[in-house]
Amino acid sequence: MQWSRFKPNLISLKLQWNRLKIQISSP
Repeated sequence: MQWSRFKPNLISLKLQWNRLKIQISSP
């Protein structure tokens, strides 16, 4: 696995997950 290609994906995924959690927690 090429870590340099995978890491940016992981970061964007984390950002999306944070955004999703914010949407869920706010009514």
